[in-house]
Amino acid sequence: MDTTKKIKVVQLGLGSIGTSCAKVVLNKNGFELVGAVDVAEDKVGTDLGDLLGLNRKLNLEVSADVQKVLAETEPDVVLHTTQS
Repeated sequence: MDTTKKIKVVQLGLGSIGTSCAKVVLNKNGFELVGAVDVAEDKVGTDLGDLLGLNRKLNLEVSADVQKVLAETEPDVVLHTTQS
């Protein structure tokens, strides 16, 4: 296994659990957060760094279009933390 390849992660759902998960991914070696999806109008279009309160931009815009994000990022993992 190539240990230099990061595992690409998309965060689906950015409520309290989803934002916590996204922060964990950002702080874990070997993982790269490549996409963020939520349907809340106040979150869509926001830089994920701003949404997470990181005081820095991540250049990762929250999208409402899960299919587009998955197609564009080709993640290895999707963390699904939406309401059921």
